[in-house]
Amino acid sequence: MPSGRLLMEDYYYAGGLPAVIRALDSHNLLHADALTVTGKSIGENCKDAPNWNREVIRPFDRPLVEHGGIAVLRGSLAPDGAVLKPSAASPHLMRRHGRAVAFRTMEHYKQRIMDPNLDVDETSILVL
Repeated sequence: MPSGRLLMEDYYYAGGLPAVIRALDSHNLLHADALTVTGKSIGENCKDAPNWNREVIRPFDRPLVEHGGIAVLRGSLAPDGAVLKPSAASPHLMRRHGRAVAFRTMEHYKQRIMDPNLDVDETSILVL
């Protein structure tokens, strides 16, 4: 389910990853000299990539949100760290304390989530 009004298809038609790589390279945020399977560097491969839609692939001076598109989580639930896409979570969930209910895999989650004996409530934090 999209977390905004745009889809990956919009990203593709705006120029996709080559356009993003070109933008990152123009701000020295990429090792553009890294070789690719083409025998050329990633910077060479994307040096002419167009950005067809600046509402989809926004310029650096007009970010969609003030802080990045991912959040790195740390703590007892993620001792080695974890990554969250904040736009996929409600703002009130970004800072939270509660009892964790952990699932080992997506299959484990699917098996247990509908079990009426599963001890969860609205304050529980589900971890996959």
